Amino acid sequence: MAVPVLVLLMMSVFNLTVLISDRLVAGYATREGARMAAQLGTGQGLTTTQVDQQVVQSVFASSLNLDFATITEVDIYHPSAADGSFQSTDPHDSYDGNGSTISQSYPVAAAASRLPARTRSGCASCGSTRPRPARTRSPSP
Repeated sequence: MAVPVLVLLMMSVFNLTVLISDRLVAGYATREGARMAAQLGTGQGLTTTQVDQQVVQSVFASSLNLDFATITEVDIYHPSAADGSFQSTDPHDSYDGNGSTISQSYPVAAAASRLPARTRSGCASCGSTRPRPARTRSPSP
């Protein structure tokens, strides 16, 4: 009688561990995408699509260790809410799980206009000139 309960408990612990691991990897991939966007700044002569593709590729490369989840969409956006949450009216670019464009409404030039004057020319200590966080969506395993 105790063996089935122990097996069920062990499987539950394993599933929970995988779920937590995938959540951590997805969070890491999101931070890597945001870091890439900050490093690229206002594009440095690149088009919006070129900048975004580098960000999307950074997210995908950082998410290779997802066990039971897949990235279905990457959104690059400028939050209007104080807490940084995504609103449907925020300017954003969306890409599917293959990196193909779904929509684009956040051009590189718009990112430069939202920056404080002291960082518009670049920040030598941090390399950040374009605050465009990347957000990934992945279904629960």
